Amino acid sequence: MFFKRAIFAFVVLSLFTVINFAHGVEVVLLEEGFDSLELGATINEQVAADAVWTNTPPDGWAIENDLAAPGMPEWDGWAFADGEWWTQTAEDQERSKFTAGDGKAVQTVAIADPDEWDDLGSPGDQGSLNSWLSTSDINIAGVAPDSMVLTFDSSWRPEDTQNAEVTVSFDGGAEIVIIRMESSGTTTIFMEPENNFEETLADLEQVNETIEIDIPNPAGAKTMVCTWAMLDATNDWWWAIDNISIKTTEAMSAVSSSGKLSTLWGDIKGE
Repeated sequence: MFFKRAIFAFVVLSLFTVINFAHGVEVVLLEEGFDSLELGATINEQVAADAVWTNTPPDGWAIENDLAAPGMPEWDGWAFADGEWWTQTAEDQERSKFTAGDGKAVQTVAIADPDEWDDLGSPGDQGSLNSWLSTSDINIAGVAPDSMVLTFDSSWRPEDTQNAEVTVSFDGGAEIVIIRMESSGTTTIFMEPENNFEETLADLEQVNETIEIDIPNPAGAKTMVCTWAMLDATNDWWWAIDNISIKTTEAMSAVSSSGKLSTLWGDIKGE
């Protein structure tokens, strides 16, 4: 009897150490700060440099572009760049205010910059820049419904009709808009459609902030993709993001470190 109980205690302790869902400890489902990306040389920007820029996303992530015409090649849609170089080559224009929530100069940042895109050939005169940055499939098997939170640092400065969205999609289904920003001139209407929340923000109110938003994950969903979209932009300003995390504090099941469903936590606890 003692031997059986000792084995059972070890199994429970092992599962508890791996994920510890039972007591509401935060479980990180995704964490990305882009600093592990290999940066290369500039192509055509005015401040030439090595190891400061790439348009290759993290493994499994994807970028889709719909451009009126090619512009400055570094900014034909979402890209990743050293924050100090980005600020310098774009002649700042308040980009240096983005400190990614910690008061320090940012390192590698994901950037959609239609202002810089338009600096070569003025493609904004022909139409708009639309670009989508999407995560790989995130394993959310066993996660309790409506228990996930997305957090990321954001620098948003609009002009004219620059718009943006953050969407989530579950198991390859339709996209759900969890954040939308609509701009007219330098004023932005910030919306959380799922929460019926809306506020109007003036210029420079969103150039350095940390955004936290609940994710409406449905029961039984196994995978999720999160997408940041820059939309309808011409010769406008920018959107930069960094330090993305998706966490949950609740789950229906115990999940191993490899992401495989191990067993129902309630079944173990009730033995």
